[in-house]
Amino acid sequence: CLATGTGYGACEGEVVPVTETCNTTVDDDCDGQVNESGVGCVCLPNATEACYTGPAGTVNKGACHAGTRTCNAQGTAWGACTGEVVPVAETCNTAVDDDCDGQVNESGVGCTCTPGATQDCYGGAAGTEGVGPCHGGTQTCNSLGTGWGACAGEVVPAAEVCADLIDQDCDGTANDNCTYTSCKEIKAYNPAAASGPYVIDTDGSGPNPWLLVHCDMETDGGGYTMVRLTSTYLGTDQNAYASLCAQYGLEVVVPRTKAHAASLYLWNNGVVPNLYNIFPKNNGATGINNWRALCKGVECSFWMTDNSNYDVSCGGYEPNGDNNTAYRIYKWNDGCGIQGGWNDANNTVYYTGWVVCSANDK
Repeated sequence: CLATGTGYGACEGEVVPVTETCNTTVDDDCDGQVNESGVGCVCLPNATEACYTGPAGTVNKGACHAGTRTCNAQGTAWGACTGEVVPVAETCNTAVDDDCDGQVNESGVGCTCTPGATQDCYGGAAGTEGVGPCHGGTQTCNSLGTGWGACAGEVVPAAEVCADLIDQDCDGTANDNCTYTSCKEIKAYNPAAASGPYVIDTDGSGPNPWLLVHCDMETDGGGYTMVRLTSTYLGTDQNAYASLCAQYGLEVVVPRTKAHAASLYLWNNGVVPNLYNIFPKNNGATGINNWRALCKGVECSFWMTDNSNYDVSCGGYEPNGDNNTAYRIYKWNDGCGIQGGWNDANNTVYYTGWVVCSANDK
């Protein structure tokens, strides 16, 4: 108070509001907030906000995401951005988009291919693709990019299925590695098969041994089976010849047509077979029209002569009736071309030691 008592002097020692500044740690403008703005201020002390320091356009792509930063107590600076994930070099050691470019495992350590990518594939032997049923497929890169999946949709060589006309082993020839029961079966499953030697096994996996035979694949549409078997044990007993054929599941041959008889004659080096599987219908039957052929145990058609009197003797007359139903007609002289000269005496083989066998299934 003044000495005169007339009033107060100046207010000494007071602190009044001034402009807020972050150069001090107090509430300069006395508004209840410290360092909320002013010189040196960057942020509100202890405030937080999202932050991201990676390249533009990468946040929230792949593995990348923002973090959080906190303003310091003075409001002069933001703290470090914590919790963010920024792009790193892509690697196939993880299942995420490490470099945050929108692609997962497109390249980098451990990568073989781009996930989801496809490519043509074929697992069969060289030279078999595009042959027969064999063709390529498609394989897809796995989700990690670390390898290609299985080749889907491909068809690779397999064992031949002998009951169809498909070249399962894709070597260019259908059914070439098959064993059949007869030449007729070979022709059925491989219409392009040519005449020549073939291996057959008349009962497949049964006890009969396999046998190398000649297949006539042209005459009468093809499919005739013929093989000449020889044995020093074969004498004049017709049953022994039939038994030798039966060891292989075959029968004494029957000439089914004139063309077939000619084919047999030429294949057998100009010699008519020594026996035919043709029997009298009754004891003492005369004329070949009164005889019957047996093919696989069943009566079948046959040809032996064009003679209207049914003579197959090629000199004299045969069959003249000295026979019975148990025995076959047999060749007894040379000449006469494919017709041959035949006799019907009971249980006789004139040209011994060999026999022509057939499946008689055509």
